[in-house]
Amino acid sequence: MELPRLRADCLVSEGMELPELLSRGRLLLRDSRPCASGETIWEVEPAEPLRLDFPTLRTLFELSRPLSTEPRYSAALGVVRCWWGEGRVTLFWNGKVRIQGHLGKEEALRIAGSVYRLAWGAFPCGVCGGPSLRCASGECGACVEGWEEAEEGGEVLSSLLEGGREEASLALRRLARGGR
Repeated sequence: MELPRLRADCLVSEGMELPELLSRGRLLLRDSRPCASGETIWEVEPAEPLRLDFPTLRTLFELSRPLSTEPRYSAALGVVRCWWGEGRVTLFWNGKVRIQGHLGKEEALRIAGSVYRLAWGAFPCGVCGGPSLRCASGECGACVEGWEEAEEGGEVLSSLLEGGREEASLALRRLARGGR
């Protein structure tokens, strides 16, 4: 199976792991604050505001329904709200994540990491400007430097790669139909 070889400065090549992004200052953990209900509000936001691709974001959250429950969307406000485990999550168009619940810092960061990994496909690539899901699938011509054969790491790796490629293709088809 062939996989796209991407430019080093493409967002997909950089990766999206929360601890690394926090340590490099790309994402910032804001102080927690209590709310009237006795819950705690945690906020993680990009150091520089982003402009998430909302149709892609909506499709990714729809595909994640076993993980996120009761997702609600407002394209006009650029907000996705859902439950993720015990946390009530709000993801804003600029990449800011607000997590509210009876949660400690570690649990809030775990949820934020999961939300960012999911939303990563809607983050804008600095090279092509499109959602990074297009780069990862090879749909983006600006970031793809070529194609290479996946290493033979066994059936499990091949199966996972093929499954991921099918999911990305499904998401891109849904986007082409307007997110439905």
